Amino acid sequence: MQLAEITFWAFAIILCWTFIGYPVAVILLGYLTPRHRPKLSGEHLPPLLVIIPFRNKQAMVKSSHDAVFAADYPKELLQILLVDNGSRDDTRRRVIETTSTRFNTRAILFEKPVPRGRILKEAAQSHFQAEIFVMIEPGLSLTPSVLRKFAQAFRDSGVGAVGGRAIFHPRLHAARQWWWHSAELFIQKIEAQFETSIGCCPMLYAVRREIAEITDPREEADTLAVTFAACARGKVVRIEPEAIGFVSKSDIDTEFHRLIDSCAGVIFAVIRKPWLLVPVLNPLWWQFTSHMLLRIFSPFVFLGLLFCSIILADESRFMLTVCITQFTLHFLGLLCAAFPRLSVFPLRLLVDVYRLNVASVMGFWKALAWFLTKPGSPLVRHRLR
Repeated sequence: MQLAEITFWAFAIILCWTFIGYPVAVILLGYLTPRHRPKLSGEHLPPLLVIIPFRNKQAMVKSSHDAVFAADYPKELLQILLVDNGSRDDTRRRVIETTSTRFNTRAILFEKPVPRGRILKEAAQSHFQAEIFVMIEPGLSLTPSVLRKFAQAFRDSGVGAVGGRAIFHPRLHAARQWWWHSAELFIQKIEAQFETSIGCCPMLYAVRREIAEITDPREEADTLAVTFAACARGKVVRIEPEAIGFVSKSDIDTEFHRLIDSCAGVIFAVIRKPWLLVPVLNPLWWQFTSHMLLRIFSPFVFLGLLFCSIILADESRFMLTVCITQFTLHFLGLLCAAFPRLSVFPLRLLVDVYRLNVASVMGFWKALAWFLTKPGSPLVRHRLR
C-alpha cells in the first residue's frame, strides 16, 4: 500500500470521527448514562453581576445597558459592569457617562485590549456582592427570562458555569442562519448529561465567582478557560437552551470574528499548556481533542485528503470519484458563499462548513503569528541578533 493511500485513509478516518463518529458517540453515551439529578439549594434569586465588554462599539453602550435592565429580574439584585476593552473610538467616554448616570453600574477601563479571562479575573477581585457573573456580548437582544434561567441553573450546587444560546434574529433571511449553532448546542447539551460540556457560547454565559477567581487571565478562549477552572473545582458546565440572546444583523460579521478568536484561543491554550494533549493529565482530553482540536485542524485534513485523492486518481476509479466529488463540493460551496440566495438547505451546509474552515485557518495563523512574534520566540531572538 502506498504512503499516499495510507495517508488518505488516515485523513478519512479523522474526518469521519470528527464530524460523524464523535457526535454519534456522544449521543449514545448521553442516552446510556443515567441522567444527572441536580442537588437543588433554595429558590431565592441570587444577586447577579452582568459584565458587558465593549471594544470600538460606542453605539451599543446605552442599548446594551438598557437591555439588561429590561430583563425580568429584580433590579435591586442586579449590578452591571461596563468594560472598555482598549477602544479607539468614543466608547470609553460613553461608558463613563453611562456609569455615572445609571443605577448599580460600574466601569473598568483598559488601555489596551485584554483577554476575557482577564476581565473575569478583574471582576472577581473587585468589591461586588454577586456570586454569579453573567458575560453578555454587546448588541445582543435578550429574552426577558434570560437572567432568571441562568439563576435557576445555579440552584444546582455542582454547576460551575452555564452557557446560553446566541442565535441569529429570525427576521434575517434563511441563507444567513448557521445550522452549526443548533448542532453545536445539541452536542453540548448531550455532553453535559453524562459529564460536562467542553466550552459554551462565548457570547452569552454565566459563571460562579469562585470559578472566575481561578480562570487563567491570559486565555483568549474564555469559555474554554472557564471549563477547565470549573473542572479544577469539581464542578461542571451545563447548557441552558432557554437563556437566549438574538444576534442583530450588524453583528453577524462580529460573530465570525469571534469564531476566529475562539479557534485561535484553543491553539493559544495548547501552546501555553502542552499538557492538554496528554490524556492522563487532561481530565477532558476526549472532549477537548474530538470536539475542539480536531475541528480546528479539519481544513488541513480536508486539503490533505484532496491532494492524496489527486495523486491516486490515476490508479483507482474510487479515488477518481472522490477527487471529482471534492472538487464539485468545493465549487458549490464557493458559489453559494458568493451568491447567498442560491443556498437552499443542503447547499447551506456546505457554506457553513466553509465558514468554519476559513475561521479555523485564520484562527490557526493568528495563533501562529502570536507565537512567532512574542518576546522570547525563536523569530524574535533571530531579529535581535
